[in-house]
Amino acid sequence: KIALSGIPAGATIKAAYLYWAILNPTEGANFKNVTVTTAKTGGVPVTGLMIGSGGDPCWGAGNGYAYWASITSIVAAEGNGNYNLTGFASGRVDGADPFLVGSTAPMAEGATIVVIFEKLGAAPYPMIRIQIFDGYAMTSSAVLTLTPNWGFAATSPAPPVRTTFIGADGQSNSSEPGSTFNGRTIVPPYWDGKDSQAPAAKFKYGNLWDTETVSVGKFVNPGNTGATITTRGGPDCHAWVAHVIS
Repeated sequence: KIALSGIPAGATIKAAYLYWAILNPTEGANFKNVTVTTAKTGGVPVTGLMIGSGGDPCWGAGNGYAYWASITSIVAAEGNGNYNLTGFASGRVDGADPFLVGSTAPMAEGATIVVIFEKLGAAPYPMIRIQIFDGYAMTSSAVLTLTPNWGFAATSPAPPVRTTFIGADGQSNSSEPGSTFNGRTIVPPYWDGKDSQAPAAKFKYGNLWDTETVSVGKFVNPGNTGATITTRGGPDCHAWVAHVIS
């Protein structure tokens, strides 16, 4: 379940996207399927698009596959509230801790909902540029780099900038070097599997999915038209699935 909050009253939902990832030796036809259930919409079958694949993050499952689906109409109808996600491809469906009892492929890693809303004429909601990048890139030690170009020069002083890392398989029992924004180490993301579970279960070494936002405006210089963002593994393995910058 994802408990969605933060959409202000009177806002218009411009877009809402669901991201998730599955580990398995080969892609299954059902990996792109999920049902999203809310109080106002009931259960809605959703078919996603595979946006990237690569090595699995050190579970011995062979490969990882990342998926995206538009759920704009569902979020526009429900707004803030509980989004129950069911029907993911998963070899284990009892909620048991994979660190204690093992896991059977396919392995569902986690999910994130990204919502873009508009509220005109009301502070503190100025018009901003939002960019979303997605795919699948696993790192066990290599540096992964994203170079967004937002298409205009930052003012002086630089405006507020926030960036969100979304990805699979970070674990608290194994560390990794910090992610960076314009060469400066930033935390979060911790890549420790910090996304919560509902009901309030918690796996021993983290919940294997991260959606972590950090304010990085102080690392943007006036005149900058873009940024360089990196993450890397070692000894922990994790997979970068999506990234948002505003």
